[in-house]
Amino acid sequence: GPSAAGEALTDALLAFLRQQIPGRLLDGLPATIMRYCIDDNVADMLGVPRSNWTIYLLWLEEKFWRLLDRLEIRYQRRAAVVTRYSHALLQGLVTIERGGNRPIFQIPSSLRAPM
Repeated sequence: GPSAAGEALTDALLAFLRQQIPGRLLDGLPATIMRYCIDDNVADMLGVPRSNWTIYLLWLEEKFWRLLDRLEIRYQRRAAVVTRYSHALLQGLVTIERGGNRPIFQIPSSLRAPM
């Protein structure tokens, strides 16, 4: 059954995920994805908020992938699309995490020496 600890952990996870998305427009997306992936009874037990309009983003994504399947796009082309999409997503998350700044680091002198 429901537990305060489970709800607190879920709430903390959703808060963290919301912080990773810039702006406020997509704040409902983490909860929507969580509800999409687990049974509604479990989501209710964990205190996951109901899906908002962002459910339509998941619906569009699902339609996109079904369309690719219907068009019988070869694996290599599909892999290229997934690779580009995944790279852009990860690049965006890294940029958001860094606040748009490059990481500060120094190359150790032992690695800078000519070989």
